[in-house]
Amino acid sequence: MKKITVLSSNEDNIKALIKVIIPVLVGILIAMSINNWNENRKDRKYFEQISFSIEKESSETTEDIIDTIVFQKSFINFLDI
Repeated sequence: MKKITVLSSNEDNIKALIKVIIPVLVGILIAMSINNWNENRKDRKYFEQISFSIEKESSETTEDIIDTIVFQKSFINFLDI
């Protein structure tokens, strides 16, 4: 009779342990999902900032090149005279 009580007690302990572990695992999975979502959001925001910076720099460089070409053409025309 004592052995049956010990086995029953062990089974109860295992069931109690599972009842505790499952919510913890679900909580960890939810936290990891939220973290992944947040990291992806940060990555998208960073990519947008980099894209904007590249576009702005390209536009400014193009304007500088156009200004330089105009200046050089006027200088060449001056020298031709």
